[in-house]
Amino acid sequence: MRFWMTCKLALVQLVYFLLLLLGNHKGSASPVMNYTQSDLYAMQQLWGAWNRSSENGVNDLVGWNSLNPPQNNYPCSPLSPWQGVFCHAKRRLQNGNNWDIWIVGLRLDGAHLQGVLPPAIGNLSNLVSLTLTRNPNLTGALPEELGSINSLFEL
Repeated sequence: MRFWMTCKLALVQLVYFLLLLLGNHKGSASPVMNYTQSDLYAMQQLWGAWNRSSENGVNDLVGWNSLNPPQNNYPCSPLSPWQGVFCHAKRRLQNGNNWDIWIVGLRLDGAHLQGVLPPAIGNLSNLVSLTLTRNPNLTGALPEELGSINSLFEL
């Protein structure tokens, strides 16, 4: 079951990327990706907690950033995706160049994470899969806020 969930998340991200490329091949404007504020807040908190504490955040968290200018590449941007972050994208019908984006998976297996899992993880309300194995320096209790993510299937 875990294998199929991983394949599904990877396939969703691949299809999303291909749709963005195909949608823009005729010289149309760049896609507009609309994230929920709660997803972006959660990702800022995760980055803030793990960037400072991880042994090699540059290599283990490739693409991750504070989401503040000038480095405001978003988690599932086709130009600079965040390592281990999987998103679901849905094209808005009224404007084919606008996409609603939800973060549905975090797979940071062996990413040398240190510290705690911030409570803001609960803001990822569409999270389906969370994999943080082989991070022995990730300590502390699981945040109570994880219980509020009804979509969480794999932990």
